[in-house]
Amino acid sequence: MQATISEDSIPYLGYVLSGIIAFILTWIATSLLMRHHSARVGMVKYWLIFLIPLGYFLDQFAP
Repeated sequence: MQATISEDSIPYLGYVLSGIIAFILTWIATSLLMRHHSARVGMVKYWLIFLIPLGYFLDQFAP
């Protein structure tokens, strides 16, 4: 017997949400730990560099 999990099931939703939350928390922690580098590269450039991976990750969930 093969177990399958549909995309509408609660365990699958929990799996996806936990992955999203883990990525965002890791992204926030990294940006806070690296913020002292913003003085060297400039605040706008720093946040632009940090927003690219977040945008790329969240883009996969856009309809």
